[in-house]
Amino acid sequence: MNITTIKDETLIILDNIPNDIVAVSEVWSAIGDNKIVVDMISQTLPYKDKIAVIFTTNNDEVPKVVATIGELKSKHPNLLVEINADNTKFVLQSSKFMTTSGVAAKIYKALKNSNIYPKLITTSDDKIELLFDANEQEDVENAFANIEI
Repeated sequence: MNITTIKDETLIILDNIPNDIVAVSEVWSAIGDNKIVVDMISQTLPYKDKIAVIFTTNNDEVPKVVATIGELKSKHPNLLVEINADNTKFVLQSSKFMTTSGVAAKIYKALKNSNIYPKLITTSDDKIELLFDANEQEDVENAFANIEI
């Protein structure tokens, strides 16, 4: 398993977005039009016909994010926003993830044993990305050092 660390990540949560394709498309169009580079994209399940869009970006992108939020609030005045900067992303990658059961259990057990909880997780066939407070980096590295896949 390869582990890559990416520092200076910001978690963005845009909440209370109407659960319709027009509104969600407007959000992503505004982000794209303002040339914000995003990663770790997630979306919540609808609740009371509203959703949240969650993503990460580099800390350097935050001024563009703030300007974009201003634009979005003109169309969606009930938009709720959380910006959480100075995080570290860990990227765990292995082709074994596609054919091995229990990978998530091993990761969560290692984190539990170190009393660490990720802010965000995204996955693909061979990659698991986890976001943590930057001040937890050493603890996360130690937790992941003992995982065998």
